[in-house]
Amino acid sequence: PRGFEVVALVDVDPEVVGTTVAGVEVADLAELSRLVVERDVALAVLTVPGGAAQDALDAVAASGVRSVLSFAPRALSVPDGVALRSVDVAAELQILSYYLPPV
Repeated sequence: PRGFEVVALVDVDPEVVGTTVAGVEVADLAELSRLVVERDVALAVLTVPGGAAQDALDAVAASGVRSVLSFAPRALSVPDGVALRSVDVAAELQILSYYLPPV
């Protein structure tokens, strides 16, 4: 959509690694650096629990990705040279609920 193509998915859960989502096989996080180079990954999206978010961001940055969108529910320390945008889904839902008509 809008010119973005999902070229890689990674996870640490052995139950998820090896499955296919939307035609893309989920790889182990240990493969991240190789995938970034091989598939010319420019942007990463973090959808991880808060407790795993900093490690995930650090791994993505170490792999060479310089633009990251995070849905993790916590503030992150951003490595130099990395652009990070964070989305707080709970806050966005609260804002949207304000505009709902009364029931």
